[in-house]
Order: sequence, then C-alpha cells, then structure tokens
Amino acid sequence: MHTRRIKSGLGWGVRAVAGLEPVSVYQGSADTFLTVVAIAHRADVVVAVSVNSATKGATEASKQAMLALLGR
Repeated sequence: MHTRRIKSGLGWGVRAVAGLEPVSVYQGSADTFLTVVAIAHRADVVVAVSVNSATKGATEASKQAMLALLGR
C-alpha cells in the first residue's frame, strides 16, 4: 500500500517530502474541510493536518503546515 508503483502506492502518493523519503501522503476533503496525512516511514513520524475549509488558501496552508512539521 505504501510502496511506490510508478508515482504512487495503492491510494497513497509516495515521494520525497522535506528531505525525507519515502513519505506516504494522502489528502481528502468533503468540500467543507480538508485533511492531509503524511507518514515518514524511516523517521517514524506521522503528521496529520485538518482545516475547517476547503478553499485554495486552506489547501495551501495545510500543505505548508505539513511541510513545516515534517521538517522538524
């Protein structure tokens, strides 16, 4: 599920994020909120960011928060 097959795993994006690799990333929304989850396997770190909005600004802010948290 979290093993990269071309660009993604089975339902998860798998790529390098904030200098960590592999990182499994999933983003979901119901058009009223947004949640992003990132799992940095080798670092034993999981980050989840949820916002009560699904606008472009909220999407960008949640991605920036995820990057900042993974970078710690």
